[in-house]
Amino acid sequence: MHLVDSLGKAPIEARAVSTMKAYAGENQRRINWSKSLPASLSEEHRFTLYLVDRAMSAGSSSLAKAAAAFKLANDGLSPFASQLVSDVIKAQRRKESESRAQPTQVSVNTVSKIVDMVQDDEKSERNALVVTLSFYGLLRAEEASMLKWSDVHQSGNMLKLKIRRAKNDQLARGRETFCDWPEGSKRDCLLKRFRARASMRPGLDFVFQNILNGTKLTPSAISGIAKDTLAAAGVSATHHSLRRGRANHLQQSGVDFQAIKETGRWRSDAGLRRYLSDSPRAQGFTVTELGDEVGG
Repeated sequence: MHLVDSLGKAPIEARAVSTMKAYAGENQRRINWSKSLPASLSEEHRFTLYLVDRAMSAGSSSLAKAAAAFKLANDGLSPFASQLVSDVIKAQRRKESESRAQPTQVSVNTVSKIVDMVQDDEKSERNALVVTLSFYGLLRAEEASMLKWSDVHQSGNMLKLKIRRAKNDQLARGRETFCDWPEGSKRDCLLKRFRARASMRPGLDFVFQNILNGTKLTPSAISGIAKDTLAAAGVSATHHSLRRGRANHLQQSGVDFQAIKETGRWRSDAGLRRYLSDSPRAQGFTVTELGDEVGG
């Protein structure tokens, strides 16, 4: 019996805690929505109706997450229901692809401009550092939110960041990412100046905190700061645009695909490919070949 119980728990224990929390939330949302349906309907029937209704307001990724959560909690779907769910998600993806605008990429020049715009106050420095560290460290908003001063180490012209919770860190051991950080550069001076301010306020463990009460900034607050700071520099973009821009900058600089994947902590090749634009370097052109115009 013990072996049977262990096998039953395996699908759950194989997933990250954050994933299981997300699945629990999805299942509760489905259950709440289904309460008004006739009791005679099966769980599978209730779910397909819920998914169709959800498709009216949610994106394909949310639908896929709802489907994965249901399958885990209910030992899968019948072949017919599985095909129906797949069709609903594919139809939603097709709609999204038809209306999706070209994703914004934040450039190195924009980040440098933001550093140049910093005023001599703690909030201005923090906001600029949110953008700068997120860009060069390829940080997701939740990763930036969890960053502590003890996670930030500089050695010469290299900065090492310990990522406490990364998507490709299923065992929660933490990951390390390294980025170019020239000693004495404007961004280096910004980091050291802000760190010096923090050292004068005991108990400030996290890099990004509320200026007034010292509480850790949430991922949504990080995203909001990045968006507002970029807007002040004349760029309409989101926090995610920093990650996309940095990945493409690394590709254009000749960094190979696998190195970008490791640096940015992508779980799969397909996940990274969605971020990268077509470029001569990505298609095998060397530095010498790029000196001549292709065409004619």
